[in-house]
Amino acid sequence: MVIKQTWLLQAIEELEGITLTEERYNKYLEYLAEYYQFDNVEQLQEYITNLDAEEIIRSDARYEAIYDYLIENANITLEKVDMLEKAKAGELE
Repeated sequence: MVIKQTWLLQAIEELEGITLTEERYNKYLEYLAEYYQFDNVEQLQEYITNLDAEEIIRSDARYEAIYDYLIENANITLEKVDMLEKAKAGELE
């Protein structure tokens, strides 16, 4: 499942021309620093460097950019469904 998800996200990234800019990456680092309660972004970057994890963090930031693109461009319609009626009609799986 994870492999299919990765391929799908990479295809969307390529087809839609989504790129991870340094500005976007830096904002992602700011988010992570705050979320994980680092004193500042530099402290987080040092931690990432010590773990040799920059490629992983950049990859995560790329996927966040793709998810944001999908959310911003989604055309979602909601339909109220009466689950009890569907159950009575045998339409639930």
